[in-house]
Amino acid sequence: MRIYGDESKFRAALARYIKRADELLDQAEGVRKHMEKIGEPYAHLFVGAGWEEDVKRWLMSARSGLLPYLQEQADDALPVIAYGLPSDKGGSRRVIDVDSGEPWLKEARDELVAMQDSVGVQRDVSRQAPVPVRFAELRASGLIAEKVITDHEKAMQNPRTPRQLSNAIGSSKELTEATLRAALDRLGAGWDKGDELTALMKKWRKATEGLAPPNPNGRQMLDQALAALGNIIQFIAEWRNEYGTGHGRPQYPPDLTLRHARLAVDAAETSVRFIVLTLVDLQRLPP
Repeated sequence: MRIYGDESKFRAALARYIKRADELLDQAEGVRKHMEKIGEPYAHLFVGAGWEEDVKRWLMSARSGLLPYLQEQADDALPVIAYGLPSDKGGSRRVIDVDSGEPWLKEARDELVAMQDSVGVQRDVSRQAPVPVRFAELRASGLIAEKVITDHEKAMQNPRTPRQLSNAIGSSKELTEATLRAALDRLGAGWDKGDELTALMKKWRKATEGLAPPNPNGRQMLDQALAALGNIIQFIAEWRNEYGTGHGRPQYPPDLTLRHARLAVDAAETSVRFIVLTLVDLQRLPP
């Protein structure tokens, strides 16, 4: 079967119509019980008719929503939905009530589920619970004002829109830079006001050279790890220059997604955590 147009949008439409059908099927039992409680002749007028109209709207929406993606295949691919509502006993007109509508709707729903199985369901892990921003070590260190950390954390927490994604990348760089400046102060190492992030990282590595290995045997391995950390710092700086806030951009980068922002945030978290814990080992944190 061929899907015309955007296949991801077709999958999303299928999922949407299946979800709505499930909701209507859940409501059917309550509608039937309510009708029995009220009794004829008013039950259908006040209760059943509303559910029936919802089912009719669902059918019309599913038809119009899926037809552009299926085109000439629609009748064969979705025969229950293509045929429409069940006919009355004489077969002269299409009618629906709760008794006839519930099994018909279940059959139509199952038809969509079968199609969903055939085209596959695209997973979207980004819609899971937001990953928390974790700068607990920095917050406890006393290196940076609480308000500064909180403001940057808010910018990095669950970004979605182009502006939020760009802000998250920018805050990743800004908080990493502020941590390096504060760490250099605690180490008694000088830095210039115009120093960029990569320059600050080089000065921090020089200031901690020979002080941080767990033992003499670990110095070479730690130097290699710090070189890799320096690459991460350079990435944060360049990523921010390209996609983060600042630099007088006329518009936000249009193609940013959550993974681009999370990459910057995760890189910043790793870098900041190691810098702070190094100061812990060296006993250079503020009292």
